[in-house]
This record gives sequence, C-alpha cells and structure tokens, in this order.
Amino acid sequence: MQQNNYSSQNISYGQRWKNNFNASLSLILQIPILNGLQVRAKIRQAKIHVYQSPFLLKTTKTQLQQSVYGTYINMQQASQRLHALEQQYADFENSFHAATVKFEAGIGT
Repeated sequence: MQQNNYSSQNISYGQRWKNNFNASLSLILQIPILNGLQVRAKIRQAKIHVYQSPFLLKTTKTQLQQSVYGTYINMQQASQRLHALEQQYADFENSFHAATVKFEAGIGT
C-alpha cells in the first residue's frame, strides 16, 4: 500500500558518520620481480617502431606523390575539356550565325 506521509528528523553529523563508516584494511605490496620482462618487451616494441618508421615515411611520401600526380592529371584533363567546350561553343555560334543569315535571306528554313 502506498503511503504519502513520512517524518523527517535532523540527524547530527557525528551520527551520520557512525552510520556510514565502514572499517577496512588493505595492504598493497608491489614486487618488481617481473618488471624486467615488461621493460624488455617495451624496448623490443620501441626497436620495431624505429625500424618501421622509415617504411612508414616512404609509404606516406609515395601516397602524397601519387595524390599530387593524380590531381595534376585531373587538372590537365579538365583544362583540355574546357578548351574543347569553348571551341565547340564558338563553332555553334558560327553555325547559328550562318543559319540566321540563310534564314533572313530566305534560303534556309
């Protein structure tokens, strides 16, 4: 059954401390017996990273070079396409002008 009434009491700080105090004892002991194995493994990993870094540098340079060359080729192709479209536009203008002259002269339909 639900109850909506309750009573509140002021509890002193000392009483709260006693109610919430948990006693525990812990002892931490760190013995660096196997620490040498961890250090040795980290040194080996660092050596591997040192050997890998020139290959990573070369790979990155190659990817950058390929990206630059690809972009340059795309730019050249776009320029050639632009010139072709400009020439096509000029040819269409000339053709339209010739057709207009023929139409006005009554030769063409």
